[in-house]
Amino acid sequence: MAFESSIYTDVRAGEAVDGVDGFNFQSVSPGIDGADQKAIRELMLHQISTQWPMEREDRDHPPSAAFMQRDGRFYFSRGLSTGTTENGRRGNQLTQAVVTKSAEDIRPYRPAQILAAVNWNLEKADSTTCEPWFAPLELSSGFEADVLLSWLRSDTWVQQVLPEFLTMLESATGESPQKVILIHDDLQVVLRWMALGTLLLDAQAADRLELRAFVTDPYQTSAGLVGMHPDLMRGPVSGAHTINILERTISGIDPSDSARLVLDWALRLETFDALEVIDIAQRWMPAIGVRYGAAGAEVVTGTRTARVGREEWDLGVSIIEGLASNGLRSDLELYLDELAEAVSSYQLQSAEDFARAARATRFAAESGIPGLAEALLAPTFESLAAAPEFSLTWVQEINPDGAWVWPQLDAPESLVENLTQVIREAPAPALSPLLVLVQPLTGLLPADKLVPAIDRAAAYLRRNSRSMRELDGWYGAPRARTTLREQLVNEIDAVDSASVSAAFEELRAGTWDSLDPTDEPLTGASLRFLPWLDAARVARAAVDKREALLRTAGMRPGPESWRRVLSADTQLPKDADLWAAWVETVGASSNMQQYIKAQVEGILRQEPKEANARETRRWLPLVETLSAKYPRDSELETAVADLDAFIESIPSLKERASDAGSKVKGMFTRRSKEE
Repeated sequence: MAFESSIYTDVRAGEAVDGVDGFNFQSVSPGIDGADQKAIRELMLHQISTQWPMEREDRDHPPSAAFMQRDGRFYFSRGLSTGTTENGRRGNQLTQAVVTKSAEDIRPYRPAQILAAVNWNLEKADSTTCEPWFAPLELSSGFEADVLLSWLRSDTWVQQVLPEFLTMLESATGESPQKVILIHDDLQVVLRWMALGTLLLDAQAADRLELRAFVTDPYQTSAGLVGMHPDLMRGPVSGAHTINILERTISGIDPSDSARLVLDWALRLETFDALEVIDIAQRWMPAIGVRYGAAGAEVVTGTRTARVGREEWDLGVSIIEGLASNGLRSDLELYLDELAEAVSSYQLQSAEDFARAARATRFAAESGIPGLAEALLAPTFESLAAAPEFSLTWVQEINPDGAWVWPQLDAPESLVENLTQVIREAPAPALSPLLVLVQPLTGLLPADKLVPAIDRAAAYLRRNSRSMRELDGWYGAPRARTTLREQLVNEIDAVDSASVSAAFEELRAGTWDSLDPTDEPLTGASLRFLPWLDAARVARAAVDKREALLRTAGMRPGPESWRRVLSADTQLPKDADLWAAWVETVGASSNMQQYIKAQVEGILRQEPKEANARETRRWLPLVETLSAKYPRDSELETAVADLDAFIESIPSLKERASDAGSKVKGMFTRRSKEE
């Protein structure tokens, strides 16, 4: 890659790139396009102060340098005053500007160092076409990293003010930026300070920091780091952080902890190590805090002595979570091995440990970096296998919203072995979320070893039905459903049919509707459970809706459930049609038949004249239906005939009225004789 270059000054028409005289581009390299020319013309040119005294030579006007980033392009310029224009006026200037589209062309330097490259040559080119600069560039003496740090180490005042200077730069690149102004009369000195300060930032922050020196008005530029020449100053500077390099004074600011750490690294470590740890730490500290960012940078660069145990684990987990949650994916990929080693050195001991490990694992998995989540899962499962009582804490944190997706596992066998042990030993409340979590690993898990855990989970679910919605997502869900059906049926059967059954009432409330086995092969417990489930569905309907429901295809309660569906909240003979529908569609168990026969016998023992004809007639269709359903039962046939004859013998209203009249007439006759 290369820096495309250009020269801008006052030209004659024959010298101009576009043939137009005046201030114009005198020469450009082939890669300079219209957008670059516009940016250079509007934002990068050398400016001559209107306050420059007439009696002073134009050529004595301070030179300038600038850097900015716009629309993914990096622009650099240096300029100077050249005296008079072609037509003899004051104010001529020449600006050399270069641009690159790749930050890699700048590396391993910072933008301020590029402003001190040996390539700068502030003169007109020989033609309208100039050569690009090929990266990496060569720097002027004094601007290489090791020379800059040697200067820092040799100047006690620079060391003294460096933490304040770096804190100012942190502010200039922060969310509410405040300008930093460097005052000196030598452009090279100002550029040297800019180079040192940005060398101790991370590369991306340095790329974002716009630079200008020397400016005619610091408040008319968007630059965050500005160089001021004393001859261009219009008075005292206010509203900005200021370092007067000539007078060796600095405006007040409290140094940040991160700036103090950077100074320590710069003074204590070899140049390469210092710059590496500073670059990483300056990138990490804003994202994960000074403590973890600084220590983490030392860990991954090998400039910190590892402390095996919780401290190292805490550091590794915090870095993984912090970097992943802040989108620093490339750093996680680059330092995966170092971070994996840090988190594998400690056996987790507390609920807080497991919650933090799970949270970091979740962020690691979401990052999509191969091997990162597995590096956390492996030591976590080992710790959980030794302390399964914390499994609920861990699983609730790793899958709080049901969105967990297992990453691609490089060594699933060792993970699954420990995970199986965790599930086998986990407390009952943790089993449901654990079985949901491992369902995607069905092909890897040993089914025979997990049967007891599935049965325990089903038993817990029976007592805590609010977790029922999770069942369909379980590993081993078919077995758990079968176990639950069998348990519910056994509980119903264990209670006398005339007594209240808590299990049936739960079925009636719809709690266990999801156990409907109609889409499964009906065997074993499923064959016994389905009739009870249908009975509960009928029982939960309003009484006047149950007959239609019974006649619905596929709804088949068991005959033995009649007491829970009918006698619990219906009345005979009022609801005799419903009972008849039950007999017709479901059938009547022997005790139901005996119950109806006993009721009919009670009716037949009445005196016909004491019976209610309308209510008694309601019994007849029910008994007829029962007799038709069981034609071999002679007692039912006799009951139909006897009930029919009894109904015929019930006096009509007219007969009852005539009988009542005869009684009244007899009463009057007796009174007359007595008188």
